[in-house]
Amino acid sequence: MLQKILRIPWTARRTNQNILQELGMKERQLLKDIKQLKLKYFGHIVRHNNLVKLCLEGDVEGRRGRGRPRRRWTQDISDWLGFSVREASILAQDRDGFRSAVWEATYPCRYHCPRLTSCLVVVVVVVVVVVVVVEVVVVAAAVVVVVLRLKWLDLDHTTRNKVNNYIQIVNKNDVGVTSNG
Repeated sequence: MLQKILRIPWTARRTNQNILQELGMKERQLLKDIKQLKLKYFGHIVRHNNLVKLCLEGDVEGRRGRGRPRRRWTQDISDWLGFSVREASILAQDRDGFRSAVWEATYPCRYHCPRLTSCLVVVVVVVVVVVVVVEVVVVAAAVVVVVLRLKWLDLDHTTRNKVNNYIQIVNKNDVGVTSNG
């Protein structure tokens, strides 16, 4: 198609990839544009009550002709969106949800918005950092408890009594540490 637009004869024997590189295009966009426009038009049709919607949802009575059945317009919609036509019709009532479904169908995972990808990376990094910090705090608290227990066992009886009395005074008064030695 691009060869015809650029008027390159077939005798020039140039590959499609070569022409795409020359134009600065990474890949073919036309099919994606057609898919996106077709899906958007489907959403527009099913949100309105008119003759086009009746024709889309209608069924023709009688026997079908011989041979392989023709590809139907609704088959493309259900294949691209991954839903049945009825489910896609229900989804189309929510414009934002349908718009994101059309985007996903047109541009699969590797074409996500870079802002969204960077946000996800930041969230994952923050979660990992929080988990690591929580683990470090838990380990540090466990070490402090073990050290205090060992120190407590090393204290003589009179010092233990003094500490217990001090803790009881603090608990009664709900006051922090005082400078009364």
